[in-house]
Amino acid sequence: TPIPDDLPSSKIEGDEITGTVDTVALAKVAAESGLAALAGRVGPSYDALLYIVSLCLWHLQREPTLVSASKTVRQILDSGKVLARLH
Repeated sequence: TPIPDDLPSSKIEGDEITGTVDTVALAKVAAESGLAALAGRVGPSYDALLYIVSLCLWHLQREPTLVSASKTVRQILDSGKVLARLH
């Protein structure tokens, strides 16, 4: 599941239209998932990066097909070099 079941709950006093998930905890989980994807760990964030970056490379005509674009992106993500470069 993309949103962990064990996230702390949060309720704002006086707000009847509020979510039950702690948004700060959710943001932390999302950031951790994104960083893991940049390090090459497969999961929902990895899949999202693979999809959108492949589309961008194909649309910008840097790759001739979506298949070749996805192979290129997968190689780069799997290498772990993306996260290393950001640090």
